[in-house]
Amino acid sequence: MPRFLDALADGKLVVPTVGPTRPGRSRRVRFPVVRLGDREGVAAYTSMTRLARARPTGTSMVRMSGRELAAAWELDVPLLINAAAELGIALEPDAVRDLASRGMG
Repeated sequence: MPRFLDALADGKLVVPTVGPTRPGRSRRVRFPVVRLGDREGVAAYTSMTRLARARPTGTSMVRMSGRELAAAWELDVPLLINAAAELGIALEPDAVRDLASRGMG
């Protein structure tokens, strides 16, 4: 799991947002809390293709690294990565915040 978290910190995620977003303003991004199956949290996707499979066209979104997401994370719900896929994963809030200090490579 440590390698996965390092890759997630450095990699880009596509995250649906509430309202419009502006580049370079990641701390001001608001993330919608959604219910996916039996989990409630913030959905994030590893590609635009995964987002398109799970969310309707016209959804506001932002691309950001896991580290940028961690800097903007103010919620006490899990991050649901590719939650609609068979291999989706849920990161608890503390693990999301910890992405800020991972990777860097």
